[in-house]
Amino acid sequence: MKPIVGLLIALVTPLRTVLAQTTSGSGGGGLTVGWARVADTSALEFDGRYWKGSFGTGPRFDGTFGVDLSFGHHIVPYTVLDADLGYAIGFDADATTCLVLRGGGSVWFLLENGGGFGENLGVEFRRHLRKSEAAWVLDLNWRRFPGLTLPSITVGLVAYDF
Repeated sequence: MKPIVGLLIALVTPLRTVLAQTTSGSGGGGLTVGWARVADTSALEFDGRYWKGSFGTGPRFDGTFGVDLSFGHHIVPYTVLDADLGYAIGFDADATTCLVLRGGGSVWFLLENGGGFGENLGVEFRRHLRKSEAAWVLDLNWRRFPGLTLPSITVGLVAYDF
């Protein structure tokens, strides 16, 4: 846990951020796709995302519904649900580029074997496409369940205020 906190501090410290919090609230969502590491195999991860919070710098709530297809010996689908509280940090006055730090709870379900509860930490880098409501997202997640660690990296396109 200490190395993760140190990494988050190192990522944020050298960046010039907007000090005033954005007062306007927004919501949005989108889709991401990426790679997850499950025990001794890999998985293709598809996520649907929703958030509610400030557009630029400020607190926010994130929710994720993901379906992972692990591959290796055979294909096994499982589901991951995340509910997180986080804080977005805008890099400029228009908040066209943001870093979101978040943490919360996770649940995973495997079709034939049940599932479990755990916790997660995430770092999201968001860059808006010119002056539009759409943005590219690069998302790093670290999920920890009893007996299982599930790190993932996803990338996708999201939209705001829909």
